[in-house]
Amino acid sequence: MRRSFGGLAAALACAALLPHALLAQIEIGWGEADITPPFTKKIPLDGQYYQRFAKGVHTPLSFVAVAFRNGSDYFLTGSIDNVSVCDSWVEEVRAELKRRIPEIDPARVSINCIHTHCAPMIGSMDLLPEASRRKGLDDNMWNVVSYGQFAAPRVVDALVKAWKGLEKGAIERAKGVADVGHCRIAMYRDGHGEMYGDTKRADFAGMSDGEDPNVEMIFTYDAGGRRTGAIFNVACPAQVMEATYLVSGDIAGVLREKMRKTYGRDFHVLVSCDDNTTTGTIAAYDTSAAYAGKTKVLFNDGANWAGTV
Repeated sequence: MRRSFGGLAAALACAALLPHALLAQIEIGWGEADITPPFTKKIPLDGQYYQRFAKGVHTPLSFVAVAFRNGSDYFLTGSIDNVSVCDSWVEEVRAELKRRIPEIDPARVSINCIHTHCAPMIGSMDLLPEASRRKGLDDNMWNVVSYGQFAAPRVVDALVKAWKGLEKGAIERAKGVADVGHCRIAMYRDGHGEMYGDTKRADFAGMSDGEDPNVEMIFTYDAGGRRTGAIFNVACPAQVMEATYLVSGDIAGVLREKMRKTYGRDFHVLVSCDDNTTTGTIAAYDTSAAYAGKTKVLFNDGANWAGTV
């Protein structure tokens, strides 16, 4: 059965225009969990084409959840600091949430990722190549299964907290512009494209897509008019820290720290990132230097990017 959240969407839109006029209709709840694995095992960092093990922590890994309800209409969504999430793992999280709170429809729960390259792979065995599944998992590191089992109950706890914390509130929309990313797929006249392709070639036809510098935001308020959290939507993945050897929530982790300095430690920040198929990486690389073996990353820790929002 196809489900529609149209009624809630309309209410949210109205509340955005009149942030304190619809307190009786909109309920909002936040939840958050630290999903940084301990260094009791090696911490592999997923996302690159070679194996890396973490040597330290840049910013903690988090899962941030928010719930919205308007009468009988509701949804829950969350953002996880990881390179990806697989369907089977999300279904496990939904099933456990359903067990703990039977009135929640699992179809109204969505989870997305920021696409950081500085966290262990999360999920289940079906993510691994067949040869790796036959070989078995290395128990001396946080592998795809053990980290998935570590993170799942914490993620469920955050969703439960968001649901049980639903209170009357309001939202307010905002929009800004920030130089967050650039397309990195060069297209050639024969129709094929290459990541970080050479744009000086005679058959270079252009980039595969443009750039979207718009940053859409929704701020949430409690019934007293206090800001409780914000949702940021950016059209690029969180890959500033991608080649480092540090556990990192990347731009999301830095943005959370910056926002909390302004609004307090209990302020929540949910970052929604586009995938990297067209808009490319956030990191501003000097690609000509990179090809020469002298990679220069202009925004090396996410702080400069977060400062532009």
